[in-house]
Amino acid sequence: MTSVAIGVIGDFDSNFALHQLTSASLKNAASALRTSVEIEWLPTENSHDYSRFSAGLVQRFTDLPINDTVLFTEGKSEWQRPYRQ
Repeated sequence: MTSVAIGVIGDFDSNFALHQLTSASLKNAASALRTSVEIEWLPTENSHDYSRFSAGLVQRFTDLPINDTVLFTEGKSEWQRPYRQ
């Protein structure tokens, strides 16, 4: 089975319905795709210029956009916006 890790930048509150639904939606999408998902909520007060890969590689990334989807590729120092032209 394949696996994907998703980092959600936000101050997770288990009592906030939108946060519950965000996690549930990601899990539901992974299930529909027959993959597993690891969701990590990253508090907004911390720096998030890093990515952890399944191979154990840790890389730092800077100038990450807010409210956008970015793609990290293991071994590459840059990030991409997969939905922008």
